[in-house]
Amino acid sequence: MSAPHRQNEKKPPAPRAKKSLGQHFLRRDDICRRIAALIAPEPHDRILEIGPGPGALTRAIESGPHARLLLLEKDRHWAAERQRLGGPHTQAVLIDALKFDWQRIRPEEPWKIMGNLPYNVASPLIWDIVSLARGWQRAV
Repeated sequence: MSAPHRQNEKKPPAPRAKKSLGQHFLRRDDICRRIAALIAPEPHDRILEIGPGPGALTRAIESGPHARLLLLEKDRHWAAERQRLGGPHTQAVLIDALKFDWQRIRPEEPWKIMGNLPYNVASPLIWDIVSLARGWQRAV
């Protein structure tokens, strides 16, 4: 007798959003496209994404023109996934954006900054960016 056919066999579930990290994953393509349009990527741009998670927004940006995409991800799993799946101009870094050295964003090497920020870190993170990063061109 042959083994039963497994049509209904499920894939292992993707990791759930971690409340301890304030994660809430952006899933709607229309919102991702809108954010990508607002960031207005150009071929020479450096774009920094805060908390890419499963990469919905990352994919919307990777499909357009840009020189470099830097992803800051606090979750070890998602940082590894984004590095593994990223394009040739994409680099994922395992770091808490609140600990990132925002002074590295200088006018001589400007960046565009985007992210779907967790509520619990949005205010301090925006304050750090605005007060420390001197070379940001646009933030969405």
